[in-house]
Amino acid sequence: MKYLNIYIDKVNVILSDYNLPTNKMLLLPRNNIDNYVYNVRNVPGIEDIEKNIINNGGTVLNTYQINNLYLQFLTVKHSDIIILDYGSSYFFNCLFIKNKKIILLNNHHHYYYHMTFLSYKNLNEIITSNNKVVVITPKQGNIITYNDIKEYLCE
Repeated sequence: MKYLNIYIDKVNVILSDYNLPTNKMLLLPRNNIDNYVYNVRNVPGIEDIEKNIINNGGTVLNTYQINNLYLQFLTVKHSDIIILDYGSSYFFNCLFIKNKKIILLNNHHHYYYHMTFLSYKNLNEIITSNNKVVVITPKQGNIITYNDIKEYLCE
């Protein structure tokens, strides 16, 4: 944890050198390129969320369409609300941010199970202690729609 916190602090110093306009909402959709046989995690309903985020003044950043990690982290840092699928994207993109609202799409019901693992739990504690995290689990099946998250966009 000591070295992880040093790393987080160093990244935040690097990111503090540059400012971008603030995004109201940022959606980081799960990429399908790395979905192999044992890693198929398509997110049904994501098109509905993408369309509504854009229509309501937000930004959708597909990380396979960007080749600049610095710009990716800056975009996340300068967004008020970050919406993303639970998994490595959550830990990777949210570890360095503070005072944000994170809407975590728990489509595959892994969030609470993974919190039993110390490594995930430690990372999650860093993120949740610095931000407001809302975990959205589908009510039926594995589909989360814009209607499931829109109440959290206005709080």
